[in-house]
Amino acid sequence: DDSTASATASAPASRSGGGGGSSSCGDDFGGVEPHVAEAGCDLQDKFGLRVTGIGYSDFHWDGMDLDVWTTDVRLGNQVRDYAVANYDVEYTCWQDLYVNYVHGWEEPCPGHMDHVHITFL
Repeated sequence: DDSTASATASAPASRSGGGGGSSSCGDDFGGVEPHVAEAGCDLQDKFGLRVTGIGYSDFHWDGMDLDVWTTDVRLGNQVRDYAVANYDVEYTCWQDLYVNYVHGWEEPCPGHMDHVHITFL
């Protein structure tokens, strides 16, 4: 798939972000962990999409999750592939498919047709 190659063209300097401090775009996405906020800024900048974190969903309580909003399947695939290639991602939910990259399994995850859910390590 050529979308993976184009999505990974400009990777950030660090896969897992860094220590404390504010994120590069100044948004903490509701108080997510600093390395997750850095990833959110990078995804927002690279893809021009709305990114949400804590406070948007009941499932986002520990500061390790982001949602990147799009209904465009190709663009969502690029977001997912870019995040997995450039950050330490535990799992994603997109197009109603839950993919766990740590344990290597997939299962349905309803309600994920309009955003890519990303849980970071």
